[in-house]
Amino acid sequence: MGFLDELKQQAAMAANKHGDKIVEGIDKAGEAVNKATDNKYAHQVSKAQVAAKDGVRKAGGSKGPEGPPGPAGPGEPGGSR
Repeated sequence: MGFLDELKQQAAMAANKHGDKIVEGIDKAGEAVNKATDNKYAHQVSKAQVAAKDGVRKAGGSKGPEGPPGPAGPGEPGGSR
């Protein structure tokens, strides 16, 4: 087994074991960015959170709800334009 295969296997094991905590971290990081930028990039942050959570789920982690909580970005219900 090569180095990258081992790394992928370890990442999958970490996602299985700590997926919920990883998703919490993704949410907290998004909230911090939104706070620091006064929600200027909320839509992009939301898309990045969804992509990161999908990656965790594909690796075998959290089975929680789709999409990030928090303020809506521009063009979304509750968001500003």
